[in-house]
Amino acid sequence: MLQYLRAIKVPLILVAMSTLASILIHDQLNETLGVVLSNVVRVLLALVCGWLVISRKAGGLWAAAFAGALVFFVDHVLVKGSSFLLKGEFQAFIGVLISYAMLFWVAMAISLLGGYAAKLWVGGRIQRGT
Repeated sequence: MLQYLRAIKVPLILVAMSTLASILIHDQLNETLGVVLSNVVRVLLALVCGWLVISRKAGGLWAAAFAGALVFFVDHVLVKGSSFLLKGEFQAFIGVLISYAMLFWVAMAISLLGGYAAKLWVGGRIQRGT
């Protein structure tokens, strides 16, 4: 477990910082641009987490998929949800929990793709036939 968390700690920290930054500068950004940037960062970091789990031999494809759910949890529930709780918006926090429960599998699928790509990639080239 410790090796797993070490493998993905940098992307987890980056996603938390990214979400926190988007919350803090929300008023300065165009809302559409902020949402698009936030989702692009989330997807890229989920892919990277899946890749890192496999390439650092911290787990198999299921562990790589779980890394995506963890990225989404840190981003959506811990950081975004906590901001709602701090503002006293309990119903918004419940909405965050419900949306996580409905969509965590999407993050898992994205991270699984990153892990699968890492599994195919051997010695700088893609394996043929497997």
